Amino acid sequence: MPSDSRRWRDLAYGLATVIFFGLYTPLAKRWLADMPPLMSTGFLYSSSGATLALLVAVRWLAGYRIEPLRRLKLGDARIYGLGVACGVSASWLQLDGLGQVSGTVGSLLSNLEGVFMVGIALFFGESLRFSEAVGAAAILGGAVVLSLGASGGATTHLGGVLLVAIAYLGWASDNMTTQRLSERDPMALMATKCLLAGAVSLAIAGLAHEPLPPMAQIGPALLLGGIWWSAATACFVLGLRALGGAKMGSLLFLTPFAGAIGSIVGLKDPVTMAVMAAAALMGIGAFALGHGHLKAEAGDRAVASSI
Repeated sequence: MPSDSRRWRDLAYGLATVIFFGLYTPLAKRWLADMPPLMSTGFLYSSSGATLALLVAVRWLAGYRIEPLRRLKLGDARIYGLGVACGVSASWLQLDGLGQVSGTVGSLLSNLEGVFMVGIALFFGESLRFSEAVGAAAILGGAVVLSLGASGGATTHLGGVLLVAIAYLGWASDNMTTQRLSERDPMALMATKCLLAGAVSLAIAGLAHEPLPPMAQIGPALLLGGIWWSAATACFVLGLRALGGAKMGSLLFLTPFAGAIGSIVGLKDPVTMAVMAAAALMGIGAFALGHGHLKAEAGDRAVASSI
């Protein structure tokens, strides 16, 4: 059974992921609003991959053993490629959708990523308690409220809501493919995925004749990817490896509230009735999911102590 210090460390990975990913949405809306989505995706992934690759090199020089990705079996290579494809399409759809919704709505919709991750985890055999099912239903109810309220908001459109929702399905798929490969070195895994995804995104942007943005726009994108996104992805992979898909998915339900607060404070987003109702439903859902996992962990400890 893991020690108390290890459990706190694992929880710290999850909470750091919540903060980094939560505040990413308002930062992206503020800094990347004028950049073409594919070009933004390319710079974000490329800078993040370069930073993670540098961390991998530092760890290798310090004597850490790095599991090479060239040893991937054919099945793992297919999973790896699927993850890259999901990540590229999800980031593109998310950035495109954020241009049609407020930062608060875009942040709250990120709750759907956890719902999709729990659903995928169930498909692969992980269990789900009744309270967690109720929580997932409440989250979906909140997403429906945001969709119904979109037609009445000047800064939020239904098309944007749908784009962001589909993007989070892609993120959930990408995350679960990452879990299948997370027994390898997580930094090396994410570094190569980000570098490949960045190259693919920039190539597609070039083929689509997206204009190259000025350095005044490229700089913030490189900063957001190279520092913020790198820290978020590193913490996520470590948390996913330590906690598992279902638990990490439940922790991600806290992410939207960090993003919503950041959007209200930093972007001066209006707080509408639809936003308040959705936040209440999603808060209930997040509590139910978290409570279910606490009971499950307590049950596991009781079983382990009786053996």
